[in-house]
Amino acid sequence: MTAKNTDENKLEGIDSGADLYVTKPFDIGIISAAVDKLIEKYRTIESFYSSSAASLDFMEGGSLVNKEDAAFVRTVTGRIAENIGNNGFTAEKLAESIGVSVRNLYRKFKDLGLPSPKVFIKNQRIDYACRLLMTTSLTLEEIMYRCGFMSRSHFNKEFSQREGMSPGKYRIEHKNP
Repeated sequence: MTAKNTDENKLEGIDSGADLYVTKPFDIGIISAAVDKLIEKYRTIESFYSSSAASLDFMEGGSLVNKEDAAFVRTVTGRIAENIGNNGFTAEKLAESIGVSVRNLYRKFKDLGLPSPKVFIKNQRIDYACRLLMTTSLTLEEIMYRCGFMSRSHFNKEFSQREGMSPGKYRIEHKNP
């Protein structure tokens, strides 16, 4: 509560963390209503954090998912990263490495709104290729093999479809100095 009632003073008070900025003279009804709303707000926050909804986590894209789902995606991404250069690392091998059936893996990806495991693995490989193109001086062929592609034409096709340009052009446009 203050006698300072300019807009600058109000803004300064709110910026400093005040939940409510009341100037003199004041109406007790307005203060009472504001306090009731603040109490309701803090009860809602307390209820949220003591419920199962507090097990929510943010994921890329800003969509809200359960912490278990976020952990699942981190596990999957980690397994793919461990096997990024292994051309034989398929959706079946991914499922085996995390201890689920292939059918359940596909179902989980669908439930999370992710592309199919096969496409997800390919996207991880291309993401890795992009990082290598930007940060290393490895040849395109070395990058192709490190990312698990065995055919230069297949690598170029998949890369170009996703990035809209060839790997060589991507390197020129995105290379870090």
